Amino acid sequence: MAQFSYTGTKDGQEMQGSIAAKNLQDAGSKLRKLNILPTNVEEMEEGEEADKEPGTFLGLQISSDKLSDMDVMMFTKKLETMIKSDLPIMDALQLARRQAVKPGLIKVTKSLIIDLNQGNSFSDGLSKFPQYFDDSYVNMVRAGESSGTLAKFLSKIESNEDRRKTFIKPSEITVQEYNEWSREFIKNVI
Repeated sequence: MAQFSYTGTKDGQEMQGSIAAKNLQDAGSKLRKLNILPTNVEEMEEGEEADKEPGTFLGLQISSDKLSDMDVMMFTKKLETMIKSDLPIMDALQLARRQAVKPGLIKVTKSLIIDLNQGNSFSDGLSKFPQYFDDSYVNMVRAGESSGTLAKFLSKIESNEDRRKTFIKPSEITVQEYNEWSREFIKNVI
């Protein structure tokens, strides 16, 4: 199957992305089934970046889907920064997806993008992953969406997570989390 990049509209909102299809006509019909009215569909050249998928070997996923608290916090910080820069949430998620390395984050961002394309709210998409985004996180995002201050609420989530982490016993922090935290701390201090 070939990859096709597209631009189009859904419910009056412009969107872009890529889709796997047999040919140009198949890509157009798949997009219409998703209620996307395509304005431009082009076959992507080999080597051109398409949606990243978790690595596999002999049909088995190579690494774990699990995300640490640090991964969720870094994802939150990235989104906050991009939204503060007036980047629409869809563009911010697509960028986060392209930058994602961990299979769990690739799957989460892919699901969130699909949910937004289907007209669901960002908070509804997050609520599908209670193992990473608890009720408090989802409710703060929902409040940010309804008030139009999502970046502000993402910043509050991040500062609450920082405070919560200071009360965790050192034995509960993994070596990887400590290394990631110390790198971020050093970057911010220097």
